[in-house]
Amino acid sequence: MLDSETQGFMREVAGLAPETLTRVFDRVLDLWQQGGRDASNAAKVSAAQNSEIRRTVLASFRPRAEELDAHQPELRSSAISGTVIAARGVLKRDRLTAEQYHVLMEPFASAGLVTPEQALTDDHVAVAEQMRARGLSTGSDYWLYIAGEPASATTTPLETGERHHPPQ
Repeated sequence: MLDSETQGFMREVAGLAPETLTRVFDRVLDLWQQGGRDASNAAKVSAAQNSEIRRTVLASFRPRAEELDAHQPELRSSAISGTVIAARGVLKRDRLTAEQYHVLMEPFASAGLVTPEQALTDDHVAVAEQMRARGLSTGSDYWLYIAGEPASATTTPLETGERHHPPQ
């Protein structure tokens, strides 16, 4: 159910040295108040996807429990939590703004981990262009972001008193 990039990301993180994991998760905590919490909230996944991510991460860190906690108490717990949040971001990277994705991936990238790219597909841009051509807005900066327009360029349906639905 999870894409190969998300699975690969989780494997790579689980293989990081304890010293590197400590630096990564200290940085995750530093960024939590600077957009990390909002980015995590934006990376919503289904219950089934969340369960699969948690199971995979738990299984990956279970054999390393003693090693990680000997290096730093509760490192395994921090690693599990941070990896689950970041893996959700990787899985839903197409729904996150560049800033949201960056704040979730920066701690891993700064530790030398190659993180999956956040590529916007032609479909994303096409839908945004169709919506803009029809004068529609989702009320979300996401569509404006992928269309490359500033957030102030449109009004939301609530502001105009209209009710719109995205194109089918």
